[in-house]
Amino acid sequence: MLGGLAALALIPQFFLLLYYIRVLALRIPNESLATQCLIVMIGLPAAFALVAAGAGWAISGHAAAFGTMGLCTGVCSIITFLIWYLVILVWFQKSLN
Repeated sequence: MLGGLAALALIPQFFLLLYYIRVLALRIPNESLATQCLIVMIGLPAAFALVAAGAGWAISGHAAAFGTMGLCTGVCSIITFLIWYLVILVWFQKSLN
């Protein structure tokens, strides 16, 4: 139970961290980095929501193929956004130096 709540807290933490990096990127000023942060800031929670919706759709007894497709697409997009997130962190570190 507590682990599930901690996993749900992960989404707002990513959002707030990327928002903070975006604000700092605008202060550097680095418009490109700020735009990348905004894209990941919106896309990562949306990918988590897609996975949750796909799982809910499959569990509720509707077409399991659509639920499985949503889960697969969501997992792929989460991996993509997490790699993009790591690239943003490295880019931000290099732009500070």
